[in-house]
Amino acid sequence: MPDNPAGWYQNPAGDPNLLRYWDGTQWSAQTQPKQVITMPEARKRRSTVGVAGFACSIISTLALVYIIFFSSAALSSTSSAVGEVFDQVIFFIWVILALFAIILSAIGLRRLPRGFAIAGLIIGILNLALLGLVFFLLIAFIRGG
Repeated sequence: MPDNPAGWYQNPAGDPNLLRYWDGTQWSAQTQPKQVITMPEARKRRSTVGVAGFACSIISTLALVYIIFFSSAALSSTSSAVGEVFDQVIFFIWVILALFAIILSAIGLRRLPRGFAIAGLIIGILNLALLGLVFFLLIAFIRGG
């Protein structure tokens, strides 16, 4: 190891958990424990925020699919009061989860990996864009009818 500058290196004679000092010409008797650098706990938690945002966006999309294809208004012209309340609850879940998807995904963009956060953000924005379209069509229907 004559070409290496002085410094702390992996212990060549034994315990892999120790570092030994190389003075530039020979190994010294000085050793110290190897420090393992781990990801802080707060960073681990934040990296899961993007996944939570993605999950919210998927559930929000499933709520939208229910509203379009399976709601009581979509299935029949005569709907019960219970069905209408249930549809309103699903609509509320759709809106809230789309907002949560955007917020959580935006927070998740600050940490790696970002794939789920980016996907959650895109899907959440698309859900809110569809929400805007629904309100636009609803207002147009009310004014026209």
